[in-house]
Amino acid sequence: MTEEIDREVRIKSLLEQAMRDREFTLVFQTKVDAASSEPFGMEALCRWRSPVLGQVSPSDFLPILSKTSLMDEFCEMIFHLTLDVFNSMRSSIPDRLSLSVNVSPVFFLKDTFETFVMNALHERDIPPERIILEITEEAMIAELSSINLKAGNLRSHGIRISLDDFGSGYSSLKYLTAIHFDEIKIDKAFIDPIAVDEQAYALLTSIMAIAKVMDCQVVAEGVETQTQAERILQAGCRVHQGYLYSRPVPAEEMTSLLSEATPRQKPGKE
Repeated sequence: MTEEIDREVRIKSLLEQAMRDREFTLVFQTKVDAASSEPFGMEALCRWRSPVLGQVSPSDFLPILSKTSLMDEFCEMIFHLTLDVFNSMRSSIPDRLSLSVNVSPVFFLKDTFETFVMNALHERDIPPERIILEITEEAMIAELSSINLKAGNLRSHGIRISLDDFGSGYSSLKYLTAIHFDEIKIDKAFIDPIAVDEQAYALLTSIMAIAKVMDCQVVAEGVETQTQAERILQAGCRVHQGYLYSRPVPAEEMTSLLSEATPRQKPGKE
């Protein structure tokens, strides 16, 4: 416990310097139409390699960062960086490929968030239709009506909204009925036992039925084996993300991978 506390203190003390020195980088992971084996999008993921601490996991530094006054500045910095990198890739990848961006609940709930996002896209001439904003259930702690309004405003511009880590909390079904999501990402905890656990398979088929009623895409996260992939496809979920298809890789590597992809069509929402 003492070691964990010491590490947290060290991470906190190094974060401000890390932001000044731009020690944060991005990697990308594909989202794949498993029925055709063709990628149709990618997710941007933040990484921090500290000269002092080495590689620091987002699960370690993000909770600490959220307790500091640096969180807003960090979110804006990473969002701008993500769009800049994506912009540099656009001429080399198919136009249909979307970019998924994780958004901190605190950042999403800011009054200026919508304006910030639209200005950032406009500055780079990025079509809003290319962007998917991923938010977690944490963002739903606030008044659902205000969340729904904000999400609706963003969707009116063409930006899609995704509910990340579906099933990791206890109230996901309520959120699905209260807010119009374009995408649901199934938490890895649902996917891990899918090949051997009939209850997990039954839960996934139920989620697929709900998603069809709500008219939203479903993405299975954390797919690692071919057996899992086949079982997920059996349940009706075509869109997969995980190590079976691609590990998170730097932009140059992802550009090379995606430039070879020629998606025929976006997977259906069945």
